[in-house]
Amino acid sequence: MLNIRKVSFWIGLFFILPFFLYGAGDYFLKTTPEFRFLGQVLVSLNSLTVIGIGWLFFKLYQNKNKRICWSYLSGRVAEGLLLAAGLLFTGNPEPSGSLPDTSRFFYFSAMLALSGSSLPLLVFLTRLKEIPKWLGFWGLAGYGVLGTSCLVELAGIQTGLWPAIPGGLFELSFGIFLMFRGLNSARASEHPVS
Repeated sequence: MLNIRKVSFWIGLFFILPFFLYGAGDYFLKTTPEFRFLGQVLVSLNSLTVIGIGWLFFKLYQNKNKRICWSYLSGRVAEGLLLAAGLLFTGNPEPSGSLPDTSRFFYFSAMLALSGSSLPLLVFLTRLKEIPKWLGFWGLAGYGVLGTSCLVELAGIQTGLWPAIPGGLFELSFGIFLMFRGLNSARASEHPVS
């Protein structure tokens, strides 16, 4: 049995943790070889965390819309595996400090999987009134911009990090919202779900 309030808190925390896990893991992977293992551990934990977000949403909403839940879980699994593959198996960064082409491919493919699977989930959560409309629209806009910029990057045109900012700020805000306010069904009822 899952308690909606507790699950909301964990989903929120899992939305925030990847900023630190992936950021620190990426940093340690690019420093001296002595810290490479620590970087691999942190990136692996990041992958488990993003997959955990998908799994927890699946557990909460599989009885309401299995197709969207499977889509979101699949997108999060793809994101986690692609991010891990991009940093764990690509090797050392180029001397300029930029990501090698293979690593860039894995990263932008992961962000595309995240964006593509998050859009239907946000529409679903907004229609169910689980999250406020303004938050749902912000997420749709942020992930829409991120997904579009990933397609452009994969086509070979560099866009920089600017297009990731609206989605990143949404994820931080959404995480905080879920941790401290929770989903609407968590506030309306403290009944556990299976």
